[in-house]
Amino acid sequence: MIFPIVEREMRTATRKRRTHWSRVIVAAAACATTAWLLLQTGLNLPPQRVGVTLFTALAQLGFYACLLPGVLLTADCISQEKRDGTLGLLFLTDLKGSDIVFGKLVATSAHAFYGLLAIFPVMAIPLLAGGVTPGEVARMVVVLVNTLFFSLAAGMLVSAFSRWEKRAMTAAAIVIFMGTFGVEIPGPPFHLLSLRAGMRGAFDSAFTANPALFYGSTIWIFVLSWIFLGWACWLVPRRVEEKLEPAIASDEATQLWPKAEEITGEVAQSTGMEKLGEGNPVEWLANRDGQTSVWMWLTIIFSGLAWMMTHPFLKSGQGSPVFAIAAGLLFHAFLKFWLAYDAASRFTSDRRCGALEMLLSTPLTVSEMLGGQFRSMIQRFFKPLLCVLALDLALFMTGFGGSAATPQEKLQSGWLLMIQFVVVATFLIDVVAVAAFGMWQGLKTRRGGRAALWTAARVMGLPTALFSAVMFIFLFTGAMGRLSSPTPFVLLWFFISATNAALCILGALRHLREDFRELAAQHASGAPLAPAAAGAR
Repeated sequence: MIFPIVEREMRTATRKRRTHWSRVIVAAAACATTAWLLLQTGLNLPPQRVGVTLFTALAQLGFYACLLPGVLLTADCISQEKRDGTLGLLFLTDLKGSDIVFGKLVATSAHAFYGLLAIFPVMAIPLLAGGVTPGEVARMVVVLVNTLFFSLAAGMLVSAFSRWEKRAMTAAAIVIFMGTFGVEIPGPPFHLLSLRAGMRGAFDSAFTANPALFYGSTIWIFVLSWIFLGWACWLVPRRVEEKLEPAIASDEATQLWPKAEEITGEVAQSTGMEKLGEGNPVEWLANRDGQTSVWMWLTIIFSGLAWMMTHPFLKSGQGSPVFAIAAGLLFHAFLKFWLAYDAASRFTSDRRCGALEMLLSTPLTVSEMLGGQFRSMIQRFFKPLLCVLALDLALFMTGFGGSAATPQEKLQSGWLLMIQFVVVATFLIDVVAVAAFGMWQGLKTRRGGRAALWTAARVMGLPTALFSAVMFIFLFTGAMGRLSSPTPFVLLWFFISATNAALCILGALRHLREDFRELAAQHASGAPLAPAAAGAR
């Protein structure tokens, strides 16, 4: 066997229940999405356009879903070994850099690949509706596999360079974004290097006109992915002996540790933090990064501008209000995921470096520790959330109702305004739920990214799935057409979201109070305690 770790990881993955459940869940989600789209397109489009519209929607959803595994799965696989100090131990054996890289690739991507396989039969359903050819489906399958391979390879390369989880995930997201959208900014001919060029060239109309677009893009992305993997294989053995941070100041906190300059000989750097004084030490520790990240402000600015460009107010009434609402929901979901990751990664990193365990030896109560963590998140996210809410209210008040002339238009504007205010109220409730549930998941999970993903699925994904199921029942039974107002559905959405958020908040707070000390004393990585490491030095 050329790669013994690959064989071992494949055998291990086939025995895990999560591997089988991932295929079931992805297939069920794909079938539910297809059923929803069939009902929507069947009611609003002529029969000859149903298959094409359904296939296009499924292809785009699958394409953008294939971009995520590189950020969520492989971006932190090698960097985690560096933080745990176990990467060097692997090279004490006969393993080479290629063995470790491909072993990690298989171990982290098995679930994503099996989930992608579960989508392919669903993508063939539009063949039955007509308007889609088998060659079109086959080319799109190649594009999705190629896109997933590129995403995983990019995450693997970034992980070989990085040491810290947050930096690795951010860098992987930037690389994948540049490969998908960034290269299209200069215009022709650079847009041919984009990942989306292959997807556009896979459709029959584009393939018939220019087959070289599909083949060229596919070969380019495939070769570039192998270059990334080869680069990672070359880097891993050479990054083992990189300078490590002192064990007492794990997770980028060297300059924040008391008397770190005396112990490590390194000059402390200013982070914009206040001195500890007599304040809450948990709040001081959580504010180790100082002020709100520049990346967060840039993301809010550019995402907000993109949302504004879809709004009817700035498009002289030409934009679709429904599309603007959907863009606003995606904008809110992105910010809530960011908050979930921040809430989870704080406890994950502090638990790994032993900071939480040391706090247990102080007179602080669990309520004081949790209160300090909450206040720290409020300080970091209050201004960004305030800006988002101000943008929401400004667009809501100016975007709907201003140009309504007939009573029917005024009534529709009133409904849209009600929907927007429900969206804002749901956003505020979910922010609290994401913060509380993210803290709980970060305390019990080893990786902050996985904790954030589960938090987003529980707080945002579950109510969306329940509401979609109810809407599907109404569409299937024909009850949707008998309702003259969307008010019942808006209230149902608010009820489901608020109830789910309340359950998440209450459950997370109960678990945090009851199990905080037990879980905080456990090390996610098995690393030595900070005081013991300091004494060893």
